[in-house]
Amino acid sequence: MKVNLKSSSFTRNIRKAAYFFLIPSLIYYVTVWVYPLFRNIQISFLKYNFIDAPKFVMFDNYINLFKDKYFWNALKNTFAYTGIVVPILLISAFLVALLLNEIARGRRFFSTIIFITTSFSMVAVAIIFRLMFVTEFGVINMWLVNIFGMQPVGWLTDSRIALYTVAITGIWKELGWFMMIYLAAIQNVDVTLIEAAKIDGANAVQIIKNVTIPQLKPVILLTTIVAIILELQVFAQSYIMTGGGPSRSTETIVYYIYKAAFRSFDAGYASAMSLILFIIIFIITVIQLRVFRTEN
Repeated sequence: MKVNLKSSSFTRNIRKAAYFFLIPSLIYYVTVWVYPLFRNIQISFLKYNFIDAPKFVMFDNYINLFKDKYFWNALKNTFAYTGIVVPILLISAFLVALLLNEIARGRRFFSTIIFITTSFSMVAVAIIFRLMFVTEFGVINMWLVNIFGMQPVGWLTDSRIALYTVAITGIWKELGWFMMIYLAAIQNVDVTLIEAAKIDGANAVQIIKNVTIPQLKPVILLTTIVAIILELQVFAQSYIMTGGGPSRSTETIVYYIYKAAFRSFDAGYASAMSLILFIIIFIITVIQLRVFRTEN
């Protein structure tokens, strides 16, 4: 029996089946993403402490937000953290992927060892790194004192370097994930182009610059967008390792949102900040996509 694929009834049935299988994903998307977003927008116009009846305050939360020096400080710290982590993270992941791609034996073992860090909880990693960088008895300072004869460094107590210490934790935790993406992409690079470049006398650096990287542009765009979105939402390291200190030097925007919502019990103010963060992430993502399309 032949099925007429062009018949209108068959096409309608296929569409009905497709819509049916999309329903669970649609419910999840609306429940987890769409509803919370619109609810957040609504709460941002309220004075709400989780106990008393909400009070509509129009744009007061946003006006107070732009007058709040601690908000701007948290935003500055977040951008600084992102500016530190993203370039180092992506470049390191790319270089490690290139190195692993050249290893004939043991590639799977070493890639697994590096990737396994992504399976650890960020909370656990932050606790471990906090203990490692403790000024008095941390293993890092013990090495510096006993091996190099240096004075103990206030990794988490010096406002000049605390943010960099927190950034090290994020880079270590997330390196394996981006490395695996780059490794998979590099292994799919057209080998004939590489061989042709070698015949023309190109060295390893020239091959990477003129052959490998151009073919990885979509992957580089993806990893850059994902990395920026992840780092702009940094929270666990700041909360666990430093508590936003010293002198608010590691207080990020998400941590400040948490403090506003669950310490000051000002849900409206926290919602206004989270909406601003959402808009910032959205604008940065759109700009990146436009720049990528223009270059191509």
